Amino acid sequence: MKIGIDARFYGEAGPGRYVSQLIKNLETEDLENDYVVFLKKSNFNQYRPGNPRFSKRIANFHWYSLAEQMLFPFQLYMEGFDLVHFTQINIPLFYLKPFVVTIHDVILHEFSTERGHFFKRLFYRLKKIPYYLIFGRAVFASKRILVPSLSTKNDLLKYYSVNQEKIIVTYEAVDHYSPQDEVYKRTEVLEKYGLRKPYILSIGSFYPHKNVDGLIRAYKGMRDREVFFGQLVLIGKESYFSSCLRDLVLEEKISEVVFPGNSHPGGYLPDAEVEVILANAYAYVQPALKEGFGLPPVEAMVFGVPTAVSNIECFREMCGEASLYFDPRSVNDISEKTEKILTDDRLRDELINKGLENIRRFSWGKMAHETLSAYKSSLPDKI
Repeated sequence: MKIGIDARFYGEAGPGRYVSQLIKNLETEDLENDYVVFLKKSNFNQYRPGNPRFSKRIANFHWYSLAEQMLFPFQLYMEGFDLVHFTQINIPLFYLKPFVVTIHDVILHEFSTERGHFFKRLFYRLKKIPYYLIFGRAVFASKRILVPSLSTKNDLLKYYSVNQEKIIVTYEAVDHYSPQDEVYKRTEVLEKYGLRKPYILSIGSFYPHKNVDGLIRAYKGMRDREVFFGQLVLIGKESYFSSCLRDLVLEEKISEVVFPGNSHPGGYLPDAEVEVILANAYAYVQPALKEGFGLPPVEAMVFGVPTAVSNIECFREMCGEASLYFDPRSVNDISEKTEKILTDDRLRDELINKGLENIRRFSWGKMAHETLSAYKSSLPDKI
């Protein structure tokens, strides 16, 4: 088979990590099929094929753009693919040949990211019309749908009447980090961002469904009760929503809340620095109302950092018995459960040990193997 992979998100947070690990592991897994990897100019040099059956092309069409819809299909047709893998739901509507799609979550079906005055909100709602159109075609026209969790599969089945056998769960995984002892020694990273141990850490975007404001208020409660005076460190992309959270911190006069992303364009920290900050955290807390996979708590477990997370389906699936759970809509419960993992040494040790066991369930190699199986089952006549 000749397979195309839309990797324009390569190097970006979230889906970018997924697609880079998918390609890296497919290069090892598949020595029979031919692949063409599509990248933007900005990330073209980040990927260097390590398998002679893999080549790369520039497809400099911004995601969710008119050029993506009108021009990208022609480039795909010119290659004569047997199958294309769109690694996000932003598929070109006019590409009519066989494809598979990865759907990471259905969060926008339940939560809005609109902001600003009336006309901005109206424009945002109009933009959701093509979003639903593209999403629907991705669901119904694809040969297979790859999802990162059973939770996301269940969400899809809630919104779309599609054969559940078409939806294949391919768990994501954690990267191979540096040895923990080496990461601990890189204290210059903590100094660079003004971080002082002990601190609570949370990583992710600052969209409303991430519920970071709930965590900030819970942290304030712990400070008010004189339970914890360490820092709260929030790593995420700079946006309208991050500025709203900084305003909240100022209005409530909450000390020691740190946004390391302030120092970087767009808020993105180098992975190596995030690794150091994660490894040195005293506790990891994720208060999201909805997630598709929820990788950061699992990554925290690699470094023996105890975690407290929202009691939602996705986290129960990913974290199992290795996390303490709270009601994300209750600031008091977030505060109380976070306090527990900060102060109860027996509980901390228990969560750390269970976390190290839990991470053994996830493997990028297994994810690539299952993805390749999905390719083959999509076009059995091509095998």
